[in-house]
Amino acid sequence: MVDSLTTHRSVESAACIAASEPSPVDQEKVPSSVNHLKSLLALLCLIVTAPALAQLDAQTMRRDLVDMETRVHREPMQVLEELEAAASLFDDVDSETQLWYLLRRGQAHNALFMYEEFQQDIERARSARLSGAGPELVLWLNTYAGINEIRSGELRRGIEILADVVEQALNIDAQRLYVFAVQELAFTRGMLEQYNTSLQELQLAYQVALKLEQQDLIAMVNDAYAAVYGYMGDYPRSIEYSMKALESFQKLGYREHVASAIQGLASTFRYSGQWEQAERYFQEYLRSTAYAPGESRLYYGNYGLALTFAEQGDCERAVPAIGLALGYDGPEDYDAELLKELAKCEAAAGNIEAAQVAYEAAASILGAMPELEGTSWMLELDYVRSIIAFQSGKPEQAYEILDVYQRSYIEQMDQRSSNRMNMLRAGLESERKDLEISLLERQAEVNRLQVESHQSANQTQRYLIILVVALCLMVLAGLMFQWRSNRRILALSHRDGLSGLYNRAYTFAYLEDVIPRIAVESGGLSVILIDIDNFKAINDSYGHPVGDSVIREVSNMGASLLRNRDIMGRIGGEEFLCVLPRTTSEQCAQVAERLLAAIANHRFKTAEGEEFSVSISIGIADYDSTLKNADQLYARADRALYQSKASGKGRITAFTPSLAPG
Repeated sequence: MVDSLTTHRSVESAACIAASEPSPVDQEKVPSSVNHLKSLLALLCLIVTAPALAQLDAQTMRRDLVDMETRVHREPMQVLEELEAAASLFDDVDSETQLWYLLRRGQAHNALFMYEEFQQDIERARSARLSGAGPELVLWLNTYAGINEIRSGELRRGIEILADVVEQALNIDAQRLYVFAVQELAFTRGMLEQYNTSLQELQLAYQVALKLEQQDLIAMVNDAYAAVYGYMGDYPRSIEYSMKALESFQKLGYREHVASAIQGLASTFRYSGQWEQAERYFQEYLRSTAYAPGESRLYYGNYGLALTFAEQGDCERAVPAIGLALGYDGPEDYDAELLKELAKCEAAAGNIEAAQVAYEAAASILGAMPELEGTSWMLELDYVRSIIAFQSGKPEQAYEILDVYQRSYIEQMDQRSSNRMNMLRAGLESERKDLEISLLERQAEVNRLQVESHQSANQTQRYLIILVVALCLMVLAGLMFQWRSNRRILALSHRDGLSGLYNRAYTFAYLEDVIPRIAVESGGLSVILIDIDNFKAINDSYGHPVGDSVIREVSNMGASLLRNRDIMGRIGGEEFLCVLPRTTSEQCAQVAERLLAAIANHRFKTAEGEEFSVSISIGIADYDSTLKNADQLYARADRALYQSKASGKGRITAFTPSLAPG
C-alpha cells in the first residue's frame, strides 16, 4: 500500500507540474503574473487530486507567503495580481495559511494606496478564527487594524491597539514587529502633540532596529522621527531625518515608503513657510505614486498642495485645490484642516455664509475627536472664527476671540518648548536590557531544548538512559555553578557611577566567569581594551566636567555598538574593557574598527558650544588554551594597547607573540 501511494503521488505530481507550465508555443501568450504562479498552480492541482498532500502543500504556500514581504514593498502591483490570480488556492487550506494570504494581500493594497480594500482584508482576517494562528501573525494583523482605526479618525482606539501590540511584541521577543508598531504609534502621538512619549518610544525602537541591522526598519524610524520633529516645529531636524529615510527607501526600492518620505519633506517645508519647496515636493509625491491605482494618494497630494496655497494666502489656487481634495475619500481630521482653510478664503472673499458653513463643518468633525482637545488642530478653530467675525463687520467680537486664541497659542508654545527640553535630556539616557537576565534566559532555553532532545532519544534507544542521566547531572552541576557564580557577581556593586557601564570589579569577575565556559564549549572569546588619548589635556583645556562628559559619551557610543551578550566596563579613569564571548578574531577587529571610527567622527562639545574631537587607542586580544586566567588575557590586550599608544595613538593593535614581554 505504501509503494502504491508513493507511485500514485509521483504520477500526480508530474502531471500537475506539466499542466501548470505553458507550452513553448503558448509561452508568449501567458501573462508574467501567471508565470510567477506556476508552482502555486501545481500545488492546487495536487490538492485537488491528492488530498493526502494538502498539509504539505499548505506548508509550502505558507512559507512562500512569509518570504514575500520584501516583494510587497518593491513591486506591490505584481504581487497583488499574483495573489488574486491564486485566490482559489487558499479556500481549503488551514486557517493560518489563509491569514498569511490576507495579510500579504492587505499589505499590497496598502502599498498601492487602496485603503478601503486594505481595511477589508484586515477586517476579514481578524474576523476569522485566530486560535490556530501564531501569536506574531495575530499581532501583525492587530497592528494594521490599529492603523485603520487611526485613518478612520478613531485615534484613541488606534493608539490603544498599537500600544497593546508593542507590549505583547516585547513579551514574545518579536523585535521587527515591535519596531514597526512603535514608529506607527509614535507618529500618531506626535500628531496629538505628545512629543515626550513619542521621542522616548522612538529612541528605544531605533536601538532595536540598529541591533537587528534591518535598514528598512531604521528608515521607518527615521521617517517617524521626521514627522514628530515637524509637529514640534524643529524643522531642520525634521528635514534631516526625512532625507535619511528617503535615501534609505530609494536604495531599498520601497516605493510607498519613498513616497511617504517625500510627503514628509513637503509637509515640513509647508510648516516652515518654504512654499516653493513645499509645492515642488507635493508635486513630486504625486509623480512618485503614479504607479498606484488607489485614490488615497490623490487625496494626500492635493491636500498638501491646497494647504500650501492657502497658507501663503493664494486663495485663487487654494479653493479649487481644496474642492479637488475633498472630492476624494480621506481622513476626517484632514478634511477638517481643508475646511478651516476654505472658511478663511471664503471669509476673505466676503462670502460669510459659505465661510460659516465650512467652519461649522470643521468644528463638527474635530469636536467628535476628544483626543484632539487642547491641540493646535482645535485651537485654530478660534482663529478661523475670529476672521469670520472680522469680515462680518464685528471687530470687537473678532478681537476678543483672537485674544483668547493668542493666549492659548502662547501657552501651547511654552508647553511645546518644555517638552522639547525634556526630550533633549531623555535623548542622553540609554536604557539597556540587563545582560545577566538575557544570559540566564538564553541558557534556560538551551537547557529546555537539550531535555526535549534527550526525551525523544529515550523513546527509541534504551541504552541512552545512562547518557541522559549523566547529561542531566552535568546540566544541574552547570546550573549550580552558574547560580553560585551569579550570586557572587551580583553581590558586587557592579555599575560605575559616572559612565553607567560595569565597573572594574564586575568586568573582571565576569571575564573570570566566562573563560571556563568558553574553554569547555570551544567557543571564541575576545577582549577590546580602550584608552581615551590625551585625556589629561582634555581636562586641563576644558575642565573636569567636560572630561566627565567625554567619558559618558564614549561609554554610550561604545555600548551601543555591542551585542546583547557583550559587556563594556570602565576599569580606570579613561580606560574601558569590552568582553566579547563567542567572537572570532575577525569579528572582534570589525567591532574595534567601528568603535574607532565612531569616536573619531563624533564632535564633542563644551557647555559653551565649543566643538572638539577625541581619539582613542585600542588593543585587542583573543583567548587561547595557553592562557590560564583573565589577568593573562587582559595583559595581552594591555600590551597591544601600549603598542597603539607608542605608534602614534588613534589606532588599533591586535596582540601577537612578538608583543609578549621578554
